[in-house]
Formats: sequence, structure tokens, C-alpha cells
Amino acid sequence: MRRGQTIVAERERSVSDSERMSLRKKAKQKKIMSGVILIVGLAGAVVLAVIIFINIYGNLKEPETLSEEVFTPTVAIEDESGSGLVTSRMKEYVGMLENDFKDSGYKVVRAVVPSGKTREIDIYLDGRNEFYKTNIDRGAGVTVEDVVRMIRYLDKNGVGPSYVDVRVAGKAYYK
Repeated sequence: MRRGQTIVAERERSVSDSERMSLRKKAKQKKIMSGVILIVGLAGAVVLAVIIFINIYGNLKEPETLSEEVFTPTVAIEDESGSGLVTSRMKEYVGMLENDFKDSGYKVVRAVVPSGKTREIDIYLDGRNEFYKTNIDRGAGVTVEDVVRMIRYLDKNGVGPSYVDVRVAGKAYYK
């Protein structure tokens, strides 16, 4: 320690105004550079996200619209009530049944709407003595599947019913 100096004076270094100004200027420049780097980084992240979004969703094809195939029946639909009120939904359902039966190796020869029934259609198949009671609220494919299974069951067990009811999903009744 020198003569005439205090301990505090030695620890403290006097900083001139110009040094203080340059330190403040450097701190300000450091702050500005940090902000610029942050903004550039965020902008890069946004650009990257946009590029990824465009690559993912830009390459998606527009969904193909399913063309609804209209099934028209080839057999006449008889209405036992005599009102002649056979709806287009019934006609389309019989057309779908015909198509599905054809795929299964059977041919529909007759379709009857029983009197007093609005959702039931009785289907007669070529080479079969019994008819099948169907419901237009069920899908044609599952109905045909149930009928085909029932035909196999009847043939295997040698049963000759007058009709088979397949209106309930997964269950068939014969009489």
C-alpha cells in the first residue's frame, strides 16, 4: 500500500467518463445484437414451419368424389297392397340386392312388397323354393351375406322352409 492511499481507494478504480460511455455503448450494441439474432431466429423458424406446412398439405390431392352408382333393378317389384307405391329407395335397394346376389352366384327373379309393410321386401331367388324377408334399413351387402349363409345351412341340414327371415342382423329365422 502506498503512502496516502486508503484501502478503499486501492480497490476502487476510478473510471473515466469516456470509459463509462464506451462500456454503455458496448452493452447497448450487445443488447441490439441479441434482439436481432432472436428476431432472425424466429423468422427462420416461421419460414421453416411454412415450408413444412406447404410440403405436407400442398402435396395432398383433392379428395376424389365418390361417384354414386345408381342401382336399378332388373326385376319388377310387385306391390301386394295394390297401391303401386314403390319408392325409389326400394328400387335402389332391390338393385343393390340383385348386384350383390349376382356377385355371390345367385339370381333374383322376383321382389315383392307385402301389403301393410313399408320397409320389408320379399326376395325370390332362382332355383330356391323359399323366399327371403329383407328390410331396406339394413345394408344390402350384409343382408346378402346372411342369406348366403342361410342357404348353406339349409342345404347342409336338408331343411326346406317356406320362407327365411333375415331382417335382423346376424340372425335368421325360417318357417
